[in-house]
Amino acid sequence: MPPGQPGRGKNGGFHEQKLGRIHSLGPEKPLVVPGAGSGPSGSSGSTGSSTHGLSPLARARVSHIQPVSGASLWAMAASADAGAALEWKRLPPYGTDGKDFRAKYQAQCYCKRVSFQVSAEPMTAKLCDCSVCQRLHGAPVQWAALFQKDQVCFDPEGFDLLRWYDPKNDVKCRNGEEAWRSWERVLPSKLRCSHCGTWLADEGRNNFMTFPTLFSFDATAGPERFPVSFRPKCRIWCSSRSLELQDCPLSRTICRVIWTPKTLQDFLLDIAPPLDGRSYKGQSGRIGLLGGSVDFAGAPYYAGMAALRVGAELLYLCTAEEATGPIKSYSPELMVSEVYRWAKISTEDPGVVLEEQNRMVGKMEALLPRFHALVIGCGLGRDMRVLNATARVIEMAKERRLPLVLDADALWLVERQPEVVAGYEQAVLTPNAAEFRRLCQAFGSEDMSLPQLCEKLKGPMVLQKGAVDRICRPGQVEPLSCSEPGAPRRPGGLGDFLAGSLAVLLGWAVARRRDPIFACQAASMLVRRACKVAYDQKKRSMVAPDVLDEVGSTFEELCPSR
Repeated sequence: MPPGQPGRGKNGGFHEQKLGRIHSLGPEKPLVVPGAGSGPSGSSGSTGSSTHGLSPLARARVSHIQPVSGASLWAMAASADAGAALEWKRLPPYGTDGKDFRAKYQAQCYCKRVSFQVSAEPMTAKLCDCSVCQRLHGAPVQWAALFQKDQVCFDPEGFDLLRWYDPKNDVKCRNGEEAWRSWERVLPSKLRCSHCGTWLADEGRNNFMTFPTLFSFDATAGPERFPVSFRPKCRIWCSSRSLELQDCPLSRTICRVIWTPKTLQDFLLDIAPPLDGRSYKGQSGRIGLLGGSVDFAGAPYYAGMAALRVGAELLYLCTAEEATGPIKSYSPELMVSEVYRWAKISTEDPGVVLEEQNRMVGKMEALLPRFHALVIGCGLGRDMRVLNATARVIEMAKERRLPLVLDADALWLVERQPEVVAGYEQAVLTPNAAEFRRLCQAFGSEDMSLPQLCEKLKGPMVLQKGAVDRICRPGQVEPLSCSEPGAPRRPGGLGDFLAGSLAVLLGWAVARRRDPIFACQAASMLVRRACKVAYDQKKRSMVAPDVLDEVGSTFEELCPSR
């Protein structure tokens, strides 16, 4: 008898041979009640009451039966088991339970004898490295999409071929018409076709996790055939990881995100370019910064220097002509370029203003191809003539799929023109408490929660600064948070450090196809920790340059050079 096939034991009971051991389901013993025969033929036997050999549901259904003949009692018990065995066919994902079902996608096993439909887009999709998935699927990872069970419906023609397997307890189960007590399958279980052996899904109590490669989509070939909703959003169970995917076609063409870090330090070590002497100048990070104005020269300096201290190699600071002199005098490390003249753009002559706006947009358009990420807003000012030109720059950056960090005065622009970032998932907004409240007001209510604001923005991530920094994006119910201890003192410039640091990490994460939301969390942790170190030394006298002095060493502790 092949391993794992049911058969008869010496005592007449059912057993399964599993991995060299016998798993006994017990002998077939007749049900005995007072006054009844002990077997199906009505032969006499013990007068004690017993339901041994019946399923729990069958025992419950016959427990109240009055004394009857053994044959009748066994017929009733068999009927109870048969009814229970068929119950699964009426419930999702095998039956619609009387509900209207409209198929959206069709899936099949390899032999096409088992098929099912889904009525909605998956809730999410993931890659799993757990050892169970690796061994059962014979692959380094399992790629799966998650649905609610009532969004799935199997074609009944394939019911006879369904098999379930519970890897936790090493118990297999055939469909309810073929095996004794098998309707009592333990969930969660893995589901497969018994004819071709295709694994079909992981069936849970409420959810159904199946595999995108089983589905038939409109396109016939190539990774583009998979809808965005089926593409992996995360990678789980890192402890048993046996393969890194950053260089494989799946990573480059299907996955927006394929990796979930064990820790933020793990994330930083993964995205930081190695310092092996093989790269050329600027390859480890070219960051653009559009900010500064005739009134504010310090903010863009702080953001730019923080980016360099974290690891960027070239910093292009684009600002007003009137601000270039002061900023250049702060540090020779910043490549400062004027992109507009305040004296021109602030005139009352619409023609002159438009000409200067076009000049600003043209100069930025020429610079954008150099950048790995772009920070906008630090010290930019709130003059709408400058901000209207900035909105055009943002549109060009979006066309290039350039990662954006929008801070300070760029948020003032978003409050008035939210469509400028709508639907762009490569942007991160970094509002403080007041800016967050104004953003919410722009959408109708200042009492809006962070997830609600993200849904309104329809694309960008939001890093809400506060006592605890919170990070969220559309579709995320529970925001990430960073409660790393910082400094109780809050001098100006700390938000600029966050914007500059985040731009570098965001550029690295996108280049490595890692989840940018962890770049937000890591940047928050980095700046908070640098603030804590500076405060421990300076206490009440701590100012922004003290924090800047600690950014580089703090990052080195989190992400040692290699």
